[in-house]
Amino acid sequence: MNEALASFQRNYTNDLPLNTTNTNPSVGITPTTPGINAFSPMVIGGLFQLGGGSFDNQQMAVNTWVFSDQISWVHGKHTLRVGAEFQRIQWNWDFISIAKGALVFVNFNDFLLGHSACAPSTFPFPCNSGSPGNTTGLPVSNIIAEILPTRAGSPNGLINGYRASNGSTFVQDDFKVNSRFTLNLGLRWEYDGMPSDKYGNLTNIWLSQVAATPFGSSPANATLGGWVVPSNYQGTVPAGVLKSGHSIASKSDPSLTNFAPRVGFAWRPLDSNRFVVRGGYGFFYDRVPGDSMIESVQLMPPYAGNASAQTAATLAQPFINPGTGFPGRWVDFSTGTSSQINQTILAQQFFTPLVYSFNLNFQYEIAPSWAAEVGYVGSHGIHQFTSGSAPNAPYLASPSNPISGVTTNSTTNYLLRVPYLGLSQNFTQEAANGDFKFNSLQATLPKQFSKGLSLQAAYTFSRVFSTGNLAFGDQHNYRDMYGLNPQYRPERFTLNYSWDIPVGNLTGAASKVLGGWNLSGVTTIQDGTPLTITDKNGASIFGLQGFSRAQMCAGATYANIATPGGLTSRLGGASGGSGYLSSQAFCTNQLPAIGDGTGYGDSGIGVILGPGQFNWDVSLAKTTRVGGLHEDATVQFRAEFFNLFNHSQFSNPAVAVDSPASFGQITGLSVNPRLIQFGLKYIF
Repeated sequence: MNEALASFQRNYTNDLPLNTTNTNPSVGITPTTPGINAFSPMVIGGLFQLGGGSFDNQQMAVNTWVFSDQISWVHGKHTLRVGAEFQRIQWNWDFISIAKGALVFVNFNDFLLGHSACAPSTFPFPCNSGSPGNTTGLPVSNIIAEILPTRAGSPNGLINGYRASNGSTFVQDDFKVNSRFTLNLGLRWEYDGMPSDKYGNLTNIWLSQVAATPFGSSPANATLGGWVVPSNYQGTVPAGVLKSGHSIASKSDPSLTNFAPRVGFAWRPLDSNRFVVRGGYGFFYDRVPGDSMIESVQLMPPYAGNASAQTAATLAQPFINPGTGFPGRWVDFSTGTSSQINQTILAQQFFTPLVYSFNLNFQYEIAPSWAAEVGYVGSHGIHQFTSGSAPNAPYLASPSNPISGVTTNSTTNYLLRVPYLGLSQNFTQEAANGDFKFNSLQATLPKQFSKGLSLQAAYTFSRVFSTGNLAFGDQHNYRDMYGLNPQYRPERFTLNYSWDIPVGNLTGAASKVLGGWNLSGVTTIQDGTPLTITDKNGASIFGLQGFSRAQMCAGATYANIATPGGLTSRLGGASGGSGYLSSQAFCTNQLPAIGDGTGYGDSGIGVILGPGQFNWDVSLAKTTRVGGLHEDATVQFRAEFFNLFNHSQFSNPAVAVDSPASFGQITGLSVNPRLIQFGLKYIF
């Protein structure tokens, strides 16, 4: 049998702001981009927002073509399948609203004042908090953030025409060796294309180019080494910028060797049908979502840039002019300053994420309608998508290990100790260099519906490790950032059930009132999620304040992190408890100490679990046959109880040891207090 498919799908979005009366010029704000007659969104201290949002003026059309064909052939003991698929994606995006910019204020007073910082070289004297004049009295403005407006010259915002192609083919044989053993063998090949842009806008920075090209000694003689434009770039390529040989942003082409073998089996070792063993192992490739990849290159020069908050920002002139063209690289060793180009880049070597998945499962029928299942389920992922790593983190220098001629370390020379001079120490990259491992014991006891009752109990014991903690630790040591995944729960038990309550052979009014009742629900008991204790006072000598974990005190172990007593006595804050975590386990006076900024912190990833959960959701329903529009029509009444026993289930505590007032305190719930809702439905 041959099955063929051809499909086309179009998703269209047209977001328009509701109010276009006010514009930046109408209220005295210099716009980020001339010709953008809009009002910059403003967020005021979490209280309210003005000017709409950063995504309220855009047009997007996504076209997807899919062509596939599969042939199935049953021949003796073999069931053979062979197939192929091709997919073409067009993502056209006119992103006008991002050119408006956005402003953020810590509180309402900052919004009302809108003061600039002290003028250069005037802080702390003569400009300070005691004598601020018409400034904040600080080296920073009231306006603390702006969000990625476009570079000057384009009144239409960002215009992109992303394109991507994917393809795959496979062959599979389900071989029934005999009545008790079936073998599944398969091989799949995948092509997961990287996105390109029809307008040639996917410019990027390749770190190999940065390392191989010179830089200037001042802004006046800056160079453009490191910048790369695609082969279909439509402008004039400036001197020093590399034009690549293809239209994608990465240096590596999509892999042509993504072969994925799979093998599985089902075996009945006994003559009885009551015992079955199943297992499988396979490779599974999966492309990275397009929006994750283009996020790193969408806002690249020369057509976009980050007009971030300037020190002297005011409401009248909040944005730094991002200029035009490509920013140049320069480093001044006499002053310790550099161009600090700060972009999110796409890694030049980009692999297709791959997961190895495996399982072994035993199923046994212990009684009619009852079955027990016990299995091992595991997976190992490599080349997983990661976001947020800082590959330009500075190294520590010494006379025996000089870095670019620098032999000492200070908070003023970290820009001279980075691997890629001229780039910011905390620029980030989107890459495919993550890793994870998952191993679990899974047990299930299902009961098929009989005698009015069905239920399933399931228990999982698992361990999950990943590089999902890239913002905490030594950026050049992935093992330092590898630990328990913060999104998993080591042990989890669930029970779901449905019971048609028996009432015997009732007739008349008694049948109407007492019959048709059903009790169902889900009970969940599970551990908390792993917590990582942080301390932003670390890593300042690397220029990466906020990347560090907490430092353990001498002699302290992870067992000292939890405070004693029951959960309710450990909430802290208004409850008067001791808090969930003990600050006594962490210190800032040891070398390499967090307090002096020379360390990333030696506490691990996921060193303690947060509060667990014990929750009952229950539903009581009654179905009554009433006729009416149809003779079999029924009325269903439902009473649903979420968190039936109103059990307090707490969210994770604050984990920043550098904020002692809140550290270890639990201030919220992970599940709502008891909620009850009623429903009435007429079914005909």
